Amino acid sequence: MEVFVARQPIFNQEEGIVAYELLYRNNHINEFPNIDGDRATTELIINSFLNIGIDALSEGRPCFINFTENY
Repeated sequence: MEVFVARQPIFNQEEGIVAYELLYRNNHINEFPNIDGDRATTELIINSFLNIGIDALSEGRPCFINFTENY
């Protein structure tokens, strides 16, 4: 099973990476697909923590996830 998560780096003033924003993706194309935001958030959390592993994604840095108003 293939799973996808995009990482958008968050930089400090010295252009060092201090955190990542995690973004839902469902294939190799780097764009948000036309799906329900609640479903995207749920799958992003599952993929980030259970399938990939948050330690592998974060490299020890904080990660941020956007949530819909329903969460």
